[in-house]
Amino acid sequence: MQNGRIDWTTIADAVGIKDELTPELKKHLRPGFDAILRWLNMPPAAEDVRLPKPKTRSPKPVRRATTPTASANRKPQRLGSDNTPA
Repeated sequence: MQNGRIDWTTIADAVGIKDELTPELKKHLRPGFDAILRWLNMPPAAEDVRLPKPKTRSPKPVRRATTPTASANRKPQRLGSDNTPA
C-alpha cells in the first residue's frame, strides 16, 4: 500500500509480472488483496472506497432577452416642424 492505494508497480516488480499487469489482471487480483487487508484489519484501498455522487442541481431557466421599452413615467417628446425632437 502507498498513500492508501494498492501500489501495483511494486507488486508487479516483486512478483515479476511487470509486462503482464493489465487492468483486467488488476481487476482479478483485487479481491485477494481486499481479503488480505480485511484479515490485517486495515482500511480498504482507496480505489475501492466509493464516494457519494455529487447532487446535481436542476438547470436554471433560460432568461430571454427583452427589448428595452420606454419607461411608463416618461413623457412623450414634442416634435418640431421637421419631425425632429425639440
